[in-house]
Amino acid sequence: MTARFRLLWADDEINLLRPHILYLEERGFEVVGVPSGEDALQLIAGESFDLLLLDERMPGLDGIGVLERLRALRPDLPVVMVTKQEDEGLMEEAIGRSIADFLTKPVNPSQVLSVCKRVLESGRLRGEALTRDYTREFARLSERLASGPLTPAEWGDLAEALAWWSTRLDETGQEGLAESLITLQREADGVFARQVIERYPEWVASERAEGVKGDDRPFFTTDVATEAILPLLAEHGRALFIVLDCLRLDQWHAIESLLPRSIVVERTPIFSLLPSASPYSRNALLSGRFPDEIAARYPDLWASGGDEGEEGLNRYEPEMITSVLESAAGGIGNARLALFERVRSPSEGEAVARKLAGGVPDGLSVAIFNFLDLLVHDQTESLVLKELAPDSAAFRSVAREWFRHSPLPELIERATGDGAPVVIATDHGSTRVGRSIEVKADRTASHGVRYKIGRNLNADQRWTHRIDDLAAWRLPPGGLTTTCLLAREDAYLLFTSEAAPHRKRFEGSFQHGGISIAEVIIPLIRLTGR
Repeated sequence: MTARFRLLWADDEINLLRPHILYLEERGFEVVGVPSGEDALQLIAGESFDLLLLDERMPGLDGIGVLERLRALRPDLPVVMVTKQEDEGLMEEAIGRSIADFLTKPVNPSQVLSVCKRVLESGRLRGEALTRDYTREFARLSERLASGPLTPAEWGDLAEALAWWSTRLDETGQEGLAESLITLQREADGVFARQVIERYPEWVASERAEGVKGDDRPFFTTDVATEAILPLLAEHGRALFIVLDCLRLDQWHAIESLLPRSIVVERTPIFSLLPSASPYSRNALLSGRFPDEIAARYPDLWASGGDEGEEGLNRYEPEMITSVLESAAGGIGNARLALFERVRSPSEGEAVARKLAGGVPDGLSVAIFNFLDLLVHDQTESLVLKELAPDSAAFRSVAREWFRHSPLPELIERATGDGAPVVIATDHGSTRVGRSIEVKADRTASHGVRYKIGRNLNADQRWTHRIDDLAAWRLPPGGLTTTCLLAREDAYLLFTSEAAPHRKRFEGSFQHGGISIAEVIIPLIRLTGR
């Protein structure tokens, strides 16, 4: 029988451990015994082993001495330390040197076998359990997609499941499962796009029944102010509202584990407006109004036809959130805007942290962090940025590392520790595009990659949806022939006259403004101290 694993056991009383070695060999292990640390290091330098059983007290080079020299030879070799007594100081020192496990003498053969199996096979056993769980979940989600229309709440649950499994498979490196999950996401995007196109006008025409689970109208970004912000102000008199522009649900799942256990996290999937872009959904997030209502209140906002750029199209944000607070001021104390900051650089983030160093003031403090949105926009101009986040897994990693090194973890921990609630929201997510669709349009059309607004827009209807009745979709009114073209699933829109150079520029990039789960279903998070 071929041994599954090869063990090296270093103990100055190795001859007395012969029965233990035979016991392990009968169960499929190959065991090499040596009487000293020097002998162990010599063998490790020239041979391959899966695990080292290491006596802590040996003449000459002891266990800790072996560990110090082992890291230069085989830093990845798991080590089980065998000690004569439970010495807390020794254990702490050994743990600091990445010991896999401990055994306390006298040991019996079954104890040794148990530890060896736990160290060497736990990864395989966890992988097998993960595969079983994923297979069941994959079947459940596939069946649900095929069984008929989903409610908005069910779409939220499905998006949560896809996001959770994406981050889980990142951690385990199960490439085969990750590929099948991508296939399922694509299938789900197709079903989602068809249902959104059919139901969106009905959704935005109705009022949401606040707090009713399973309500057939989504929780939109327009509902965040009234359902998430104002109740906290009424209860606490202050709150910190952090907007992470362009945050995906899967990215938040990757980020959430960075928060300390002292923070209670409540996460709700909500819907962006369409087009899933900042001029529409971020204005809606901060005003509590749909784009047609915003256009009526600020008639010059879309005067340029939508190509003014996000800075110009979001210029009324402080006034918008102030209006929401003023409308509630009669019934809520401290319903006022205490702070409003846009953060586009590390220095601006540090400035916000300094302003809140003394605590979150009474009223609402708002900080909008643009890093992820800037990354999405700038990657089409920079090969380095595009290579930094070539796929969704890499983009999750970038988002997590940015958050880790930003002022946000400290800011959140300090605020919640001081009793101030924190709400984190976003206006839209993003999706990786890979299907170029040529658009025929006149010169007045906007230049968005996932949506275009203009006259006489025409493209392949299998991968786009043209909105002729802007009012039914609660969009700003245009001219009599103005239409809006939305990209579906992983499509991106190119003018026919510019197709070749723009295809090279945008292929494989992350974009937003269209209809996909990653763009439209986004996280709303409430954080409080325990």
